[in-house]
Amino acid sequence: MSATLPLLVTGANRRVGLALTRRLLAEGQPVIAVYRDDPGPLRELEIEAYQVDLAEEAQRDILLQQLHERHPALRGIVHNASVWAEDGLDNLRLLYRLHLEAPYHLNLGLQDLLLAAPRADIIHIGDDSATR
Repeated sequence: MSATLPLLVTGANRRVGLALTRRLLAEGQPVIAVYRDDPGPLRELEIEAYQVDLAEEAQRDILLQQLHERHPALRGIVHNASVWAEDGLDNLRLLYRLHLEAPYHLNLGLQDLLLAAPRADIIHIGDDSATR
């Protein structure tokens, strides 16, 4: 097992996630980046990255399989994925899947990789937006 295990960061291609990813890499922490659409500045980094819509269970399952195939353990997970959406029931369902369902699914699906590490942390970064 590698001395420095990777840390999974969702929403790693923009704003807080990108700044966090860059900082971790600068400090020597390997990062596995997850992004929904355009990787943007992640293209410039030597990084393991996956394009995944975390609101979709099937895509999360594929990510879980790929991570299990490539890694014996993980240092932790930073749940940072987010989406800017207008108020409305459809978007409320989307936000639920992204901010609650996806982290829960990933935490359970990666439990064995987290427990295989000497130390593992799970961090949730949330945001709030409202138009009313």
